[in-house]
Formats: sequence, structure tokens, C-alpha cells
Amino acid sequence: KSLKAIGKNQAFYRASLSFRPNVVFAVMESMSGDIFNSHDSLVNNTLGALDTALEDAVVFRKAVSIENGTFPSLEGLLFDTPISPISQSIYGRKELSFSQIRAFKEAGYRTIFLTGCPEPWRQINDTFKFYGFEEIYGQAAIGEKFPNAEKSPWGIGDKWMFKFAEDLLKEAEGTGRPVFIMMLSTTNHPPFKVPDGEQVSKVDISKLPKTINLEGSYDGNMKMLLKTYQYAANSLGNFILDLRNKGWLKNTIVAATGDHNARMRYQSEGNWHHVFGVPVLFWLPDQNLKASVDTDRWVSHRDILPSLLAMSTGKILGNEKGRNLFAKDTEEGAVSFIGWSGSGFVIGKPGMVTLNGKNLECYNWRDDKLVKAESCSNEQETMGKEARAQRAISEYIVRKGLQE
Repeated sequence: KSLKAIGKNQAFYRASLSFRPNVVFAVMESMSGDIFNSHDSLVNNTLGALDTALEDAVVFRKAVSIENGTFPSLEGLLFDTPISPISQSIYGRKELSFSQIRAFKEAGYRTIFLTGCPEPWRQINDTFKFYGFEEIYGQAAIGEKFPNAEKSPWGIGDKWMFKFAEDLLKEAEGTGRPVFIMMLSTTNHPPFKVPDGEQVSKVDISKLPKTINLEGSYDGNMKMLLKTYQYAANSLGNFILDLRNKGWLKNTIVAATGDHNARMRYQSEGNWHHVFGVPVLFWLPDQNLKASVDTDRWVSHRDILPSLLAMSTGKILGNEKGRNLFAKDTEEGAVSFIGWSGSGFVIGKPGMVTLNGKNLECYNWRDDKLVKAESCSNEQETMGKEARAQRAISEYIVRKGLQE
């Protein structure tokens, strides 16, 4: 896309922004797409209050994570990087120009990272301040505000993290300065336990897709996993419903996704879209955007922050950084940096294309399976070459930024 066209789009977005909305981005621990799509309020309630909150959400059920672990996905989201770890390396305490959070700070946002885990986890209390976050809060800060909250090896219950976030939004209402909050939940993580004696609704592992090897998934303890999944989703749902009841969704954009889908085992061949599947969700003040978006397309973690930046600050990133899902000219193909020798893949309506090697390797859809193609279609060739270029540019931007 030409620089002239990008500049024109950016001017359009800035002209259309009459206010700076608050932005909340919740990254939910192990929020599997398969479990999300298996929700049944009567027999396998995996979503709790989130089911009701989805009524006015933009829901992308066909989505893949950028990486396949909590911290690699977190760095992938922050930096749009195929290289990880960065913050755990010699570059961890370096001002990184390619951090996507800087754009919010430059636009005047109060930038906050909030998590239920202990603040020293992966040294985020020290390193994340170099990436554009002004404030970092975790288990200690949440526990001080809510002393009755149960603490466990994985941190503090997601319910309390979201209550803390509500207090931050209330502060923002009083100051007039918009806030960007990025959250990382912790409850749906081994050792699985529903915190604070919370009661959960009925779950049934037999309602999960047959592609999942239930006996081999997390030592067969899938029922407890579904319960903590429900607790976490319910906490997110109650957060959204509280914002709706207070009228705050009129000036707040909320996005949510899973960090990965790594707790279950599959026959990977042909099921990569399940293995790496996560939901991607948005709640928007501008309902016109909701009405115009194609929710049947494949999307990626890489598309979330470009979408949030465009809608909140008017900043339009080049397509090499991911797509604005609410733009009219969004290209086909969701790019992930997972697998295939670290080169990743792109997935969309034409099928899937791996990005490693000189020759593209293509897979066609056969119902809900991806089947190796003898040759790539023209659509797959186009999608694969564009994705390969995006990945190369992303790596170049990161490597160049590390040397600055």
C-alpha cells in the first residue's frame, strides 16, 4: 500500500475521532478457541457472564495466536516480533523503539500493564517500563487493595484483577486523560483451582471437539481446566457488564483474546487452526464499525493492536505490522509466527500457507481440515508471498531496533 494512501487513511481516522476513548486489552490465560466455541449454557457452560457480554461484541471465532506460550505471545503482541525472548535477554532494559505501546503514550494515554501474577514474574516490574508502560501493577498491588482475595501459586484471581481495572477506569473518568490498560490474567493455569470458593456452573468435557485428545490433555484433568476457564471468562464478562451498566462502554474500547491454546493435545496434522486457535473479541463505542466488519474472516493476534491504535489514536500502521480489522480494504490472511522452523504461517479463506523455505507449502480446506495441496492456487501464492514479506519486515524492524 502506498505511503500516500496510508497518509490519506490516517488523516481520515484522525478527523473522525471526536474524542480519545479509553482502551482496555485483556490477554486471557489459555483462552482456547475450541473451549470458547464449545460453550453451552445448559450442559457445558464455559463462558459464564461472558456469554451475555458477547451480545454487543465483535466476535472473531476464527483466530490464531502469534506464538504458543504466554510470554512469547505477550512479546509478540507488544513488539510484533518473530524473535523471542527479548525482554529476558541483554536487551531487556533497553528503550525499544518498536514497542507498539509507545504509540499510545505518544498520543497522550496513561499506559498501564496489569496482571494477576506477582510483579517480579519475568522481571516485568523492571523491564516493561522501558517499552512504553508508565505503571505496572500485579498481585501485590491488587492484594493490597483487596486484602481478602485468595492468593495462589499462579497469582490472584482474575475477578480481582478486573475490579482493579475498573478502579483505574474510574480514575480516568475524573482526570480527563485517557488510559490504555493491558491486562494478563492468570487463573486458568496449572495448578488449576477456582479461587475464593467461587461456585461455577456445570461443565462437560464430552462436549469438546473430537479433534482433542482428552486422555492426553493436561493429565486428564480437563474438567477442572473447564471450571477455571469458566471462572476466568465469567470474570471478563462481569467486567464488561459493569462497564456497560456504568455507561463506560460509550467511551471505552475493550479487546480480549487468549494468549495461546497450549493445554490440550491434538493430532496436529490438518488441525493447526485448532491447535493455535484463540478467540479475538472487541467491544466498541462506534457501532457503525461493528456493523461493517467481516467476522467470518481469519484473524491473528497481530491484527489487534493495529486495530486498537487506528480506532483510538488515528495512527495507521503499515500492513507489515498486522491489519486494522475495521478498515474497508483489509487484506486476506492472518499471519502467525508459530512453527515451521520459526517462520510461521498464514491462514485465510483460500487455505493455509507455511512461510519456511524457498517454496511455499500450501494446504486446502476440506470441511474443517487442512489438507496438503499438490500446488498452490494463485490466491494462496499471493497470500503467502505477502505474509512472508510481512514476517521479514517485522524481523528487520526488531533487529534494527535492538541495535539502535
